Amino acid sequence: MKKIAHFISFSFSLFWNGKISLGWMYWFWGVVVGNLLSYGTHFLTLKLQLEPFSLHYYLLPYYMFWMVGTWRSAHNYKGPNFWANLVQLLIIVSILGLVSLLFI
Repeated sequence: MKKIAHFISFSFSLFWNGKISLGWMYWFWGVVVGNLLSYGTHFLTLKLQLEPFSLHYYLLPYYMFWMVGTWRSAHNYKGPNFWANLVQLLIIVSILGLVSLLFI
């Protein structure tokens, strides 16, 4: 059990500190997992006949955690600056989208 807890703690540390590759952080954790979570909550709101976007507030901690880790991963990126800057710009746009979601 301690090994599992250590593995999870270590994985979260890598994620939070941006030690995972930029492509993996952005495309897998941001696009694939983020969209699956978003579509899943949208499906639940329809199935449970709730107000639109009522369950999306539960995704905010994930998105905030992902944005910090991805921002740091872009900062640690050793490739062309274009990709790191583009990802940071897209994170800023995502933050603006999340802030606008709070006011819907």
